[in-house]
Amino acid sequence: MKYNHRMERNNTTTSTYSLLIQLMMQSKHQLHAVAEALGLSAMQAQTLMMLGEDAMTMSAIGRSLACDASNVTGIVDRLDAAGMINRQLNQSDRRVKLVDLSDRGSETRGKIISGIVEAEIARIGPALTNEEVETLNGLLQKLIDRSAER
Repeated sequence: MKYNHRMERNNTTTSTYSLLIQLMMQSKHQLHAVAEALGLSAMQAQTLMMLGEDAMTMSAIGRSLACDASNVTGIVDRLDAAGMINRQLNQSDRRVKLVDLSDRGSETRGKIISGIVEAEIARIGPALTNEEVETLNGLLQKLIDRSAER
């Protein structure tokens, strides 16, 4: 096979995304531990983390969690009963329900994120310099922004 620049980029890109996936998989157990400590299931914690600043439809939550509508309804029902989310009808299509974080849900989301971050820092230590962290942060934000456009 003849070498070309595109092959190098594809191999580097594949390797980079593979490393990101490995890092996420290695830290997944932290999510479970933090969720359990807060009295949540991992799926409830993931839902709170996904909601962030913007409301989501129930179907979008299901797609993000890769689960069916009945499972999403159960997750959202339990979060609603705990006072962590708000449900509202979508004004442009009243058949669609929007879900967003309540103040309590936002506070819990912050605890989930800080718990995972603290556990990961304790596990792997300060592997990057401050400058490297700033560079990585910018690159990850660029990927997130691009992914949100699609």
